[in-house]
Amino acid sequence: MNRITSIRDQDPLNTKRFRNPRDTRRLIVAFFAGIAVAIAGTVAGQVSDARGPALAALVAGMLVSMYSWSMLRGANNNIDTAPDEQVDEYERHVLDTWRKRALKAYSALTGIGGTVFLLLGALRGSPSSTALMACGYFLLFTFLIVYPLPMVGFAITFNRKEEEK
Repeated sequence: MNRITSIRDQDPLNTKRFRNPRDTRRLIVAFFAGIAVAIAGTVAGQVSDARGPALAALVAGMLVSMYSWSMLRGANNNIDTAPDEQVDEYERHVLDTWRKRALKAYSALTGIGGTVFLLLGALRGSPSSTALMACGYFLLFTFLIVYPLPMVGFAITFNRKEEEK
């Protein structure tokens, strides 16, 4: 038994109490609400000169999200990071489905975000334009590298000569 398993078995925060449909929904809503508050605080901080309230909203939103995420993972035994041998076929299928959805969402948001940053950097005539364009290029190149990886891996695996298999 390793250290992580023993810590998981102890469950010092009693996360099992969240393992029911009602509390699971509440944790998920709290997680995304915290993210929304953090985003709103970040945007408000960028748009206005009042940094204090914006920073407070950012920190509060992140703390709510971190707590909700930790309790959600603990209630489900951190199954999303468990080795394949420790999950059954149905759990593996559900995790794979959600990983595919996450990759699609990540890819879309990275591509859209990169384009928006590039446009903002190109349209603004300020000293921050270079930073915005650099962020845009970073996001777009990240998108262009990550998005094709499943097909690249598939092609490498299945398009080999017979003697290489």
